[in-house]
Formats: sequence, C-alpha cells, structure tokens
Amino acid sequence: MLDDLLKKIESYFDKKSKEKKCCCQAKESKDR
Repeated sequence: MLDDLLKKIESYFDKKSKEKKCCCQAKESKDR
C-alpha cells in the first residue's frame, strides 16, 4: 500500500521535473 503510494509520488515528481527541463530548454533556445 505505502510502496504503491511512493511509486505514484515518484512518477508524479518525475513527470514534473521532465516538464521543467523541457520548459527550461525551450526558454534557452528562445534566448539564443
């Protein structure tokens, strides 16, 4: 039960960080 919840949280933050990276890369390419 708890392990399942941890996996869900982990994947949620993993998605968030990937989205952030994409946003940052997009901003960087615009600045150039």
